[in-house]
Amino acid sequence: MSIVYRNKWLRIEKIRVRKRGKNYFLYFVAKRDIVVVLPILGRDTVILERQYRGIFGRYLYEIPAGYIEEGEPPMHAAKRELEEETGYRAGKMRFVSKLAESPGTLKLWAHFYIATELKEGERALDKNEDITIIKVRLSRALQMIKEGKIVDLKTLAALSYYAQFVSRRR
Repeated sequence: MSIVYRNKWLRIEKIRVRKRGKNYFLYFVAKRDIVVVLPILGRDTVILERQYRGIFGRYLYEIPAGYIEEGEPPMHAAKRELEEETGYRAGKMRFVSKLAESPGTLKLWAHFYIATELKEGERALDKNEDITIIKVRLSRALQMIKEGKIVDLKTLAALSYYAQFVSRRR
């Protein structure tokens, strides 16, 4: 493995891969792992963020997410990101899974949590964050996916997982 490029947010790495008797080089982006938090209010209300994403030049609907700091336990990062972005603290935070965000080109694990028993606290947005909080029923969030209003993969995965495997048991 060799590092082709590095800054404080990412690295571009080059590795030699041997497959079916042939060698080739694979280039990929490596980033710090992130946490993804699906906040649930009551029985069937989710908290979404309407966040401006300059890369796309528009606002996207997402759930709270952010980088895990060096040496920080993922659970701690999940609690921190939830409160910083939404102002809510979780009475319960349940780990669901580690997800590979884009495994063909990106080396990054997304640690997925579900936050419940939420209590209001104070937001502490980063200076470059433009986030509006919206509360919607789960059924409306799923409709937003169907209508193409939610296009963020981690948000789509979290809402779909929750609707399929968790909300039916509550």
